[in-house]
Amino acid sequence: MTITQVLIDGGTHGNELNGVALVEKFQRHPELIQRRHLQAHTLLASPMAIQHCQRYIDHDLNRLYLHHALLSVP
Repeated sequence: MTITQVLIDGGTHGNELNGVALVEKFQRHPELIQRRHLQAHTLLASPMAIQHCQRYIDHDLNRLYLHHALLSVP
């Protein structure tokens, strides 16, 4: 299988700003991440948490994964 698309996200935790800065840069300059055979997309994952500079607003995304589901990932 060939991977043809990727998603680069930043701000999963709103108080970790390095990823936010990178995604914002890639959004301003998409040519930095585009490749001939690969489509790259960007996403600010938790905009409210970023705005409030908090790890999360309602749910910590790292705590939403069920242990048994993680064990079944190939």
